[in-house]
Amino acid sequence: MKNYRYILILLFIAFKTAFANSKDSINYPVIGKPIPQFTLQNVKYFNKTTITNEDLKGKWFLLDFWGEYCVSCIASFPKMNEINKEFGTDFQIIMIGVPHKQRLVTIEQVYEKFRKMHNLLMPIVYDNKLADQFQAKAFPHQVIVDPNGVVRYITTNVSKQDVADIISGKYPTLSRVYNAIEPKPFDQFEKDRPLLANGNGGDESDYYLRSVLTKGNERMPLFYIYATDNQIHLLNLPLDHFYKYGITGDREISWIFPHDDLYGKLWPEVVLEIKDSTLFRSDYKTKSNLFAYSAFVSDEYRAQFGSHEIDFPSLLRKELELIFPFKAVVERRLMPCYEIFASERSLKKLKSEKNELEFKWLDGKNTGFEAKAMNIENFKSKLMGSLGFPLSTPIFYDGPDTLLDITLKTVRFEDRIKELKEMGIEVRSVEREIDVIVIRDK
Repeated sequence: MKNYRYILILLFIAFKTAFANSKDSINYPVIGKPIPQFTLQNVKYFNKTTITNEDLKGKWFLLDFWGEYCVSCIASFPKMNEINKEFGTDFQIIMIGVPHKQRLVTIEQVYEKFRKMHNLLMPIVYDNKLADQFQAKAFPHQVIVDPNGVVRYITTNVSKQDVADIISGKYPTLSRVYNAIEPKPFDQFEKDRPLLANGNGGDESDYYLRSVLTKGNERMPLFYIYATDNQIHLLNLPLDHFYKYGITGDREISWIFPHDDLYGKLWPEVVLEIKDSTLFRSDYKTKSNLFAYSAFVSDEYRAQFGSHEIDFPSLLRKELELIFPFKAVVERRLMPCYEIFASERSLKKLKSEKNELEFKWLDGKNTGFEAKAMNIENFKSKLMGSLGFPLSTPIFYDGPDTLLDITLKTVRFEDRIKELKEMGIEVRSVEREIDVIVIRDK
């Protein structure tokens, strides 16, 4: 039994040692780690025919893997030659031709042709073994190593300015390539999930503009509207409100009171001319048919392109048209309205001698009222606060803006119309041309 336990312990130790060695014996270049031991033989156009990584310590060097069918590799020969001539004492370039299917003569012929054509002075070696060891299967594949023998870049393209910066210790940003077996960050990307969602393809903050249109839910505040130049949140709202904002850009969403910017210019309700209006019938208790829109500009966008107002309404309008089977337009139509008519004689009789508003309720709030020096806009607002007033119907007044002394004892809209008529002021039902948002089936 003791022998059995002893054998198990030995096996466990052996397994751990083998696992540790396998982790530490990666035989290909890893950025930030010493380059693995390698030997290049039959090197041409260099002061040695055999080179190891130890021979290159003390200076920067670049191993440039290329193949005879790599057009961009061959096109880079003159540039790499210039880099080697200018920085060769501090930055050694070694070209490593990787023969295709061991056809050594072919790749040598290619290099010799261009060497003579461009007077190339770079060392060259033809080696499949090192390419296999480093898992360099796609070209160009450049490994840049610092004077201490540590891999600093694995890239496809380096310029003369990049090399000057590297030597001076500036460490420029170069494109990153991966070998055939090296884990790649983009291997984790899941095509069936949204980009950046839960780190899919990058951090969630790695975006310029984020725009989401979705259904509402209990985790969002109800009837929530917040907007700045760099963000907009419309949460748990009926669908018609999104069309209103998309078309007008008005953050108030509704314009039923005289102080609203669009009051009297645009009909306060959308007109539905669709076969099925289910999506426009919301229930705040069950949260059914409530929707949400959120658009956000990142700090990175503002840092790169500056801070300026984003046309969120246009973005929303396009998303609405893509997602829903409706088309929204603005049309000029005759719509039912109210108009206030007052003769000069009546206005003269009601004109106030005061300049500042004095207002009081006669019997508690929202009852009858007595007002001195009330302007027409304030008067219209009080009329709209009457019981039974249809809030979606605007009131117009085209006369002079006179400060009036008015007392209304009644509360209901119909009763107040009668009271006002006795004062010489008429509130008439009329039709006026006004812009209307019309929603139709596509």
